[in-house]
Amino acid sequence: MNLRTLLLPVAISVSVLFSGCTPDELELTVYSSDVDTAERGEVVEIPATVRFSMVGKDEKGALQQATEIARRWLPSDTKFEVTKAQFGDKLVVETKIPMVAMAKARGLLEAQRPVLYIEVDHGRATLRGTTHLEILNRELRNINVMLGARLPAR
Repeated sequence: MNLRTLLLPVAISVSVLFSGCTPDELELTVYSSDVDTAERGEVVEIPATVRFSMVGKDEKGALQQATEIARRWLPSDTKFEVTKAQFGDKLVVETKIPMVAMAKARGLLEAQRPVLYIEVDHGRATLRGTTHLEILNRELRNINVMLGARLPAR
């Protein structure tokens, strides 16, 4: 038996294991006017859609448990939807994340507890995770190792 034959099952297993650790997709809708508004010192709420998927059926209700945990960390108007996908179940989260000028980011983090925010500095917008994202990620991983909230999205 050659080395390639032995490593193929290991490589496939590792890729399946890590396929659920990060969001599959993170979609943000940012307009140049939003960046200008944030640079003037206002906090702008940016629409965000995050998609997670699990390989296989969610027979233990892990996605529902993840939804309940995420509700504690995300804005109250966040929408959650669990759907069937080709290879398992999918969780779609529609929420908003704040965009703020770099000079005001510290105040935002102290006043709110966003898991993500967009920091604007001289016309450049950068997606940032917070310590709250790290806590959310740990809580999700405690439910199921296939769940997580790490960046970047795949």
